[in-house]
Amino acid sequence: MKLPIDSPRVAKWFVIPILIHLIIACSKVEVDSYPSLYFVVIDSLIGEQQTFSEQNIILHPPVGLLKISGEDFSALQATVQSDTSLYLPTEPLFAGGTPYGLYMVVSQVSTGPDNLAVFNDRYAEYLDNKFPDCEINRTQYSLNDFPTIQYIITSRTSVLIKLYCMNGNRCTQVDYFLNREQYTDIAHILESSIGSINRNNKEETR
Repeated sequence: MKLPIDSPRVAKWFVIPILIHLIIACSKVEVDSYPSLYFVVIDSLIGEQQTFSEQNIILHPPVGLLKISGEDFSALQATVQSDTSLYLPTEPLFAGGTPYGLYMVVSQVSTGPDNLAVFNDRYAEYLDNKFPDCEINRTQYSLNDFPTIQYIITSRTSVLIKLYCMNGNRCTQVDYFLNREQYTDIAHILESSIGSINRNNKEETR
């Protein structure tokens, strides 16, 4: 019998440590231009829409993703909020995983008045010290009119894709984590989920 992701036995001892790892891993940002980049969205590869009203953003998680909630999600939030190693104040808004080993976290990040410029050389040094053995590739583009910084952080065994999407003065962090050997096989799922990130048309941009 398959255990659901929101089972305490799964979430507390396996899922939550992985999700915390997603939140603390990042890379260098150099703010230049943001050319538009188009992602193909295949409806059958994404799940139900999630709305984050305070961020004025919507997105669809990867197909099959099971959300963690209740006490387990509260534990994740508390752990992140008490983590003094974080470079920026971060609050998880949504988290979950799939039976095929793809994990996702959506967070709000307090960048302050500098917005994306907060990711400066000091931030790059912080990351170099924290993740000395990872290959870090950075791209920036406009994702459905959101200025976005993307990182692909690769170790021997895993891949972490991080997005920072700016909507006015609000920054939304979206993380995907998977085994390195799966990356090619589920690339279309990742592309579809990323391409679904958009503004919430029911909310006014503040």
